[in-house]
Amino acid sequence: MADLLRQFLRMQQKEERSGSSSVSPNYVAQLLSAFPPELVPAVVKTHVTSASLPASYLVDPISERELEVLQLVAAGLSNDEIAKKLYLATSTVKRHINNIYAKLDVHSRTQAVARGKELRLLVD
Repeated sequence: MADLLRQFLRMQQKEERSGSSSVSPNYVAQLLSAFPPELVPAVVKTHVTSASLPASYLVDPISERELEVLQLVAAGLSNDEIAKKLYLATSTVKRHINNIYAKLDVHSRTQAVARGKELRLLVD
């Protein structure tokens, strides 16, 4: 059942982007939250308003490297500074940041940091 709900939410997210969504993804996410975490290791990112879901509920979880990049973004470092600190090319940092934006469903560094805190990926 959890797998079916997770697949449904993935399809729902694609429909949301195209503007043809018909069922509340928050309701499906609420149903999924009733399952034990070990049965639903990577559920789905949604626009849950009041009760934020933990980071384990992302469709595509943040990788360790992306988490490092997100933490450095939260610390206020530029792409060049992050690249030097992690011994990466600036283009690689940009790719990681774009992946983070997609996974967290955000469009800016500020939104990424806020969503990271909401999902408890980052501590205040």
